[in-house]
Amino acid sequence: MTQGQEIQQQSYKEISRLIDSYSENDERAIVFVKMYIDKAKNDHNLKKLIRGYEEAIYYSKETSRKLSYADSAIVTAVKSNDQDQIARAYAGKGIIYYYNLRQYKKALQEYLIAFKYSKNSKDGYLKNKIIYHLGMIKSYLGYYKQAAVHFSEAADFFEKNAKESLDRNIRYNNESGYFNSIYRLSTCYKNLRLYHKEDSLINIGLERLHNNNELVVEFGYFQKGKGIQLLRKGNTDEALKRLKLSRDILITNQDYASLTSVYFNIGKLYKSIGNRAESLNYFNKVDSLVNKFWFITPEIRSSYLYLIDDAKKMEILKGRCITRTSC
Repeated sequence: MTQGQEIQQQSYKEISRLIDSYSENDERAIVFVKMYIDKAKNDHNLKKLIRGYEEAIYYSKETSRKLSYADSAIVTAVKSNDQDQIARAYAGKGIIYYYNLRQYKKALQEYLIAFKYSKNSKDGYLKNKIIYHLGMIKSYLGYYKQAAVHFSEAADFFEKNAKESLDRNIRYNNESGYFNSIYRLSTCYKNLRLYHKEDSLINIGLERLHNNNELVVEFGYFQKGKGIQLLRKGNTDEALKRLKLSRDILITNQDYASLTSVYFNIGKLYKSIGNRAESLNYFNKVDSLVNKFWFITPEIRSSYLYLIDDAKKMEILKGRCITRTSC
């Protein structure tokens, strides 16, 4: 029996079962992903072929290969002439630029194309997921007013659909979308200095997620937001409790991008109360995560200003000590 015949005898479900036993970026899965892709090509099944390329993106370790598979998904989606598939494929490429490469302007270009194709879609979840990602990109680029519009629109959709859906998985996805949207919206309000609006959304998140065991990471985000809010108001003791709670949640769930922000704010808090050692400890933690994951925002950049400022002060002190025997 030839390899092609062997592939044809296995169902997509059987091959998927082999693929699903591996974790993200585990290239050992690629041999089975290629079987899935080859089967879809032999069957001339464009929808399954796109799915195969999406799996290849997920399990490929090298970013260059992820981009190559993303391009294949786009080409195949265009051939299918399915607007939703095209939108999904462009959004997939945008995610690579955003999460893997931190190239926000290129990600924005891909998301804008995805949005164009999803504009008249009947798949509201897909459409609003793209709107949410547009908000994320615009927020990181500093377009907070535009981002706020996107997050507000997405939040309205996800909240409405979470309430209406009887399916547990659909309800979970929409609830997650809602809380992530209002959290991101609160950060936009913070940057626009609309603090009363920011406070309101943070309180909603904390109140509704207090006893929710499924959306723990989202609860961590709102604890972070509350900590930053309290720090701004000068309540350092309570702010530190909230930030450390957020830190523990995010470490457990390996959300290192959000953790850099928490570390930065804890460092800032310790600096404000004159604890230089702990302040530098947390700013160095920020530096370590940035070097490891290459995730940096305008907020995080300012941690380097603190480190540079501290180094300059120590150099000045060291220079003075050379001329003084008392040092």
